[in-house]
Amino acid sequence: MIPQQLQRALEEDIHAAPAGQTRYLMVLIDMAGLSDAQRGRIRNDMAGRMHSLLLHPDFLALRPLGPMLVGSDDTSPKSRDALLSIAGAYDADIVQAWITSVLSPADLATHLSQACFALGKDGERYLLRYYDSLITPVLYRTADAAWVASVFAPVISWWFAGANIQHPQWHRIPGSANARCRPPSPLVLTETLWKALAGDPLPHRLLDELEQVSPDVFSTQCRGVRLAQIRSHLASANQIGLNRHDDLIAYVFTALSRPAASLQADHAWQHALQQAVAGEAPLAVTTPIPTPHNRTAR
Repeated sequence: MIPQQLQRALEEDIHAAPAGQTRYLMVLIDMAGLSDAQRGRIRNDMAGRMHSLLLHPDFLALRPLGPMLVGSDDTSPKSRDALLSIAGAYDADIVQAWITSVLSPADLATHLSQACFALGKDGERYLLRYYDSLITPVLYRTADAAWVASVFAPVISWWFAGANIQHPQWHRIPGSANARCRPPSPLVLTETLWKALAGDPLPHRLLDELEQVSPDVFSTQCRGVRLAQIRSHLASANQIGLNRHDDLIAYVFTALSRPAASLQADHAWQHALQQAVAGEAPLAVTTPIPTPHNRTAR
């Protein structure tokens, strides 16, 4: 569900348009990570309002499963309310971003399609998933400032999905609201940017594995919150001195499975932690931990 605070912010963007300027509301959905049922629902809900961001001929086969900018050229309150009502009811994991722009959905899709290519140091072209809510903030912080400015030039606000350990959150990237902007050039992937985009794969591996073999350890259905919880527990594990791969996995699984107060009062668990930190017996060996049977690969 779309939070009321976010909905108010989107409406304020629209109503703040100066005389003679038209502003549009749209939502960005990546079809790649959705089930067939979810894709079918969205195509049915949003018929006639979907604009692919993969407009280059090389991406023709990927378009049905790629990112879609959803919105209407109709800027009436009734049309905006319809989009907010339909897309606002979607799970946070479906919507990558809410966007207000001075370009129509079709024109903004054309503009953003130019950002889908990135160039490596070897000159090779790569598909850049800048629209992924996990990638967007990394690029905003780390990518070439001129490239970032050109991508968001026609945008008023780009709200991307995030989460803390308790609930989903939305974060704003401000644009320039410039309707006469040039399309972005391909982003050059520097070594620093490569490393930032790669990040730490372990939280994502753990999330994928636990969702397959032990989904009941999570108290929420939101993947963003689940990922935030895993990252928080990994940070705690590193803070107390755990560094072996299997110890990290055992710690996260146990922390998700049992209340913190219970673990704090469990002398066997505390002793096992001390041994693991000292590099002695592995955490999963010295205490009975119901770890998933299909361990994450290194």
